[in-house]
Amino acid sequence: MAIDLEKLMRLDMGYPGLSFGYHSWALGAYLDSLEQFVSFAQEQYRLRAKCDLEKRKDEYEPEQYAQEEGLIDEAADEHIPRYARMLNCIQN
Repeated sequence: MAIDLEKLMRLDMGYPGLSFGYHSWALGAYLDSLEQFVSFAQEQYRLRAKCDLEKRKDEYEPEQYAQEEGLIDEAADEHIPRYARMLNCIQN
């Protein structure tokens, strides 16, 4: 969706209920909190998954164990942020 610069320039910033400064601050604060949530979720997932994996360490060969650790890291680095942001888009 292209932004029409001419319409944007004619936007009445004095319209009641429209305050670009406050809205942009709120959006920035929301995005910051979302990023903090993603970081926290990644950390917690790694901690929980690796603890569970450690409990079953004797079930795996060393190569398999390393592969499982790699899958945990991949999920934390790629899938959790994508999932959290996707949920954010669905809710809004």
